Amino acid sequence: MSDADVLNPADATSGLLRYVTNQGVILPDTGMLLEEVRAEWRQAIGSDISVAPETPQGVLISAETVSRRNTLEGMAAIVNQINPELAQGVFLDALMAVSGMERRAAVKSFITAVECTGTPGTDIPYGTKFYASTMADITWTNQGLVTLDADGKGRVGVLCDTGGAIFLPSGESGINRCVDTSLELESINQVSETVIGADIETDVAARLRRIRTLATQTLGFMEAMQSNILQIEGVQGMAFLENPGNETVEIREAVLPPHSIWVCVTGGREEQVALTILELKSLGVLTANGLADGEDTSIQRTVSLTTSWDFSTQIRFCRSKSATIYIDITVGGGFGILDIEKAVRDEIIAYSLGQQDGEDGFTLGSDISSAEIASAVNRTYPSIFVQRCAVAREGGGFTDVIPMKIFEIGVTFNGAINVQVIR
Repeated sequence: MSDADVLNPADATSGLLRYVTNQGVILPDTGMLLEEVRAEWRQAIGSDISVAPETPQGVLISAETVSRRNTLEGMAAIVNQINPELAQGVFLDALMAVSGMERRAAVKSFITAVECTGTPGTDIPYGTKFYASTMADITWTNQGLVTLDADGKGRVGVLCDTGGAIFLPSGESGINRCVDTSLELESINQVSETVIGADIETDVAARLRRIRTLATQTLGFMEAMQSNILQIEGVQGMAFLENPGNETVEIREAVLPPHSIWVCVTGGREEQVALTILELKSLGVLTANGLADGEDTSIQRTVSLTTSWDFSTQIRFCRSKSATIYIDITVGGGFGILDIEKAVRDEIIAYSLGQQDGEDGFTLGSDISSAEIASAVNRTYPSIFVQRCAVAREGGGFTDVIPMKIFEIGVTFNGAINVQVIR
């Protein structure tokens, strides 16, 4: 480290300022600090003084070394808060505010269709609580008055009472109970997938979103479309394709006519998504939501808009489709971890939600890799070794990698993760 690297050359040879450089705070090796303190003691008292650790002065030297190390670590932590890629907490919030961003609050999950059967004419009032027997501690609230029809059937939409990324699969493992037994419902069956909410945005997620939304001031580019759509409240992910050619093309089960763009979005209000696409796309470019033959057309959206200059148009895009991912993992080791199974499950879910620093997790259109899942466990728990890890779709066989369609996003939950521990 030369004097030219030091921010204040006048202090280059004095105190801890030697370690504040134009590259940030340099953390020297503890052994280097120890030798420096020993040299200071020899200079002050005499070169023949013993600095062995077991001597009284050796103990004082060690304490001073630890103190200097702690001071340098504290300096580094504070100085690094001006770097948006390293900032945390309120420091990161302040840097995001400079870019017109703010940390996102928790978003509640929503289920659009829970089918109830019972006596015709029975009213299911707003506020009725439902739950799944597999997750009885979390309740879901009916969002409107529903009256069972002549066949004794009706569908309610329910909002989770707890904020966060809570997922329930449709079918037997989904919502199947009502808290209010006086309604005397004969059966309750969740028939639609969960529109997954989100936990309060972590530092890791906020840093990643900041990087992805740096192009909010531009127009007509893919980066501009991505940045502005990801800024919409409630949007958790998006996929973008374009076809600048003169022929219709099919890309990963998405069909794009000539000179068109194809957008798929997870979360957010549809009108706001459509308006953002309209404002950001280039003039003359078509919007598409085409899908290959046999795909689920229920994810297609067409929104009619009238611009500020009284021009009516239609914006087409797609919604994402959740794909339940089952994971079978065999692990060993993990000495000192009280509950290895829980630790492994928690880390896999954290990875899938993108809560590991530098990892995107299960994102829209991204393949599911068993190797990445195993690495996510080892990253947090190096003492755990993964003997085997495999993944599968619902109803499919286990494999190493699951290819995902451009509009699919993988989701997993505790009940979908099987952990076997080798003792």
